[in-house]
Amino acid sequence: MKKRTYQQLCSLAKALDVIGERWTLLIIRELLLEPRRFSEIQTGLPGITTNLLTKRLKEMEATGLIEKVRLSSTKAGKAYALTERGRELETVIFAIGNWGEKHWLIPAPDDVTNPRWTMVAFKRKYRGSSQPWLVELSWGEQVFQMRLGSQALDIQEGAHWTPDLRVQVSLKGIPQLLFFGESAESLQASGDLRWTGTETAFVDWLTCFGLA
Repeated sequence: MKKRTYQQLCSLAKALDVIGERWTLLIIRELLLEPRRFSEIQTGLPGITTNLLTKRLKEMEATGLIEKVRLSSTKAGKAYALTERGRELETVIFAIGNWGEKHWLIPAPDDVTNPRWTMVAFKRKYRGSSQPWLVELSWGEQVFQMRLGSQALDIQEGAHWTPDLRVQVSLKGIPQLLFFGESAESLQASGDLRWTGTETAFVDWLTCFGLA
C-alpha cells in the first residue's frame, strides 16, 4: 500500500507524513521510559488491534523511529526501543502534553488510566533538582523509582535502588496531585498520600514538579 503523504515542501507537513498517523505518537510515549515488548505496548494502548499495531511498528522501523533490541538476561526476549531520531520526539510529546493539559484535560466517565502514562507526565513536568535524590513512588502493587538529577529525571519500573524517599499515592490521588492542583497536605489528610523519609527530600520532590 502506498504511504499517504501531504506532498508539501513544508517541514511540518513532512514531519506529519512520518508521525501523523493515529497511534504513532502514543507508541512513542509507551517507549519513552524503556524498551517494551509487543504485548506490553499493546497492553498500554487500549483499543488498538494486533494488525494495526504490527503495521505501525513496521512503519516506524522503516522511518528510523524505533528498532528491535534484545533485552537483558533479567528480562529475556526482544523488544522495541526508540532510536536517537525517535527519542528526539520526547520534547514534541511534552509540548503537546502541556498544551493538552492546559486546554483539554477534562476527565470523561469512560477514560482509562495507566501508571506509566503518569510517569511520562512526571518527566514532562520535571524542573530539575538541587540534590540527587532517589525516590520510590508506588500505588497498589505498581512501583516506580525516580533518580532526580540537576536537569534530567530517570524513571525505572520496579525496585532497583535503596530510596531516600518512599511515596505511596492512591490512584485517585495521582491525577489530583499532578494535574488538578490538590495539595499534598490535603491528600495526606484524606489518606490518599503517605510518605517515609526526610521532610527535605519530600518537599524537594514536590518542588521538582511544581507541586510544593
